[in-house]
Amino acid sequence: MYTYSCATVFSGLGSAASIALALGDDERADRWNKAALSLRETASRKLYDASLGRFKRGIGDDTVDSSVFSAWYLGLVKDDDPMAVGTMKSIEKELIRPQGGVSRYTDDGYQGHMNSWPLCTLWL
Repeated sequence: MYTYSCATVFSGLGSAASIALALGDDERADRWNKAALSLRETASRKLYDASLGRFKRGIGDDTVDSSVFSAWYLGLVKDDDPMAVGTMKSIEKELIRPQGGVSRYTDDGYQGHMNSWPLCTLWL
């Protein structure tokens, strides 16, 4: 279970519910909304680590990863939620590179040690 995956599925379920409502299918909209809320609760409980003050990349993986910005960006948590704020602060502290930009995750060794990645930089 990974934060990024949960955020994307949460967003997809919310979109599916909106489409169902637009089509007049209240039963499916309700089912998908309930599934989204259940995912939100589970992800917040299993992927957020209060002792770290941030979302982890995944269960059993405490790596600071720029993709976990998706927790607030895709609506899993509100942007002013302390879980989102702490997560973004950790990304800024650990992954912003001195030469500029943002690396993918702590100790990323692809193409050099913790290189900046344009996509990760745009996310932040």
